[in-house]
Amino acid sequence: MSVIAGSPAAVGGLRPEDVILDVDGTAISTVGDLQRLMSGERVGRDVTVRVLRNGSQLTVRVRPTELS
Repeated sequence: MSVIAGSPAAVGGLRPEDVILDVDGTAISTVGDLQRLMSGERVGRDVTVRVLRNGSQLTVRVRPTELS
């Protein structure tokens, strides 16, 4: 719904209209799925995020960080 300026999502190229399909090949069905995948060993390393944007699928790289 929104992407915060300067956030890892914004730096990785995600846009508010993007629908996240999977992270590192793991399907995303709910916000909880996404939150679980963006923690632990993925924090601080690049992950592949596949999104649906304007009817096309594309892949972006995002580096999750710890929330402050």
